Amino acid sequence: MKKNKLTKKDIGIIIIVALIIGFVFSGILSYINYSNKNKEEITEPSGKVENLEIGDEVVQNLFYLTRGDLTGSLFVGTDYENIYYRQDRIIIDEMDENFKKILSFVTLNENLIKQEQSKSIINSDDLKNQYNKIFGNLTDYKDETFNYNCPATIEYNKKSNQYEYENACGYSLSSGYVSKLTEAKKYEDRIEIYETVAFYLLDDNTNEVSYFTTSDYSEYLVVLKNEETFTIEDYADKLDIYKYTFMRDKDTYHFTKVEKQEK
Repeated sequence: MKKNKLTKKDIGIIIIVALIIGFVFSGILSYINYSNKNKEEITEPSGKVENLEIGDEVVQNLFYLTRGDLTGSLFVGTDYENIYYRQDRIIIDEMDENFKKILSFVTLNENLIKQEQSKSIINSDDLKNQYNKIFGNLTDYKDETFNYNCPATIEYNKKSNQYEYENACGYSLSSGYVSKLTEAKKYEDRIEIYETVAFYLLDDNTNEVSYFTTSDYSEYLVVLKNEETFTIEDYADKLDIYKYTFMRDKDTYHFTKVEKQEK
């Protein structure tokens, strides 16, 4: 029986058919991958943001954790004066323990501070609970004496497992800040709060108040008389905005960072 031999023409046709089949198969795979990618993009979390009212309790309570009642002056007389405004980014977990203890102290519920003659007493567990509320449950927490301004020293009494400090102290202010919360956003994993801020210096000799855009008082904004009112909205376009981030951990939020926003 005579076998049929493939001619060059037949081989060429086979190659062309194979190429066509390859191109078609490749196109089908590309379409499948494209479709799957689109499906993934659709099913991924959208990252939707919810705008919160500045007056909402959750916003006010979270921002309170950044300074307590220190409105108008931020850690004055310490190494941490205006700490959130001194650089473009502050990572709170990277701050030293003295600062973390101070922040826990100034945000602590005053009902947890007991008076005993000339001293104030804080149960060490109460301070630790406040610490964990702000920063999360950190295993490196350690009870120890820390320094502040007024009071200058808050001593840890290991025997009684409590913090103690003298009540008698005081200081006068010649500098401070004026700020306004302008926006709050809630995401699935965090809440962001935005603050516009200006800084000022008092001059008792001239009865003037000099306002600045920077915490180092290097860039003037305006000079007003003591009796004149500074309205932050009038200078909003010249002032810096700082974003405070609170990361979600189950049903709670912890203070994580402060970032200066680009204009």
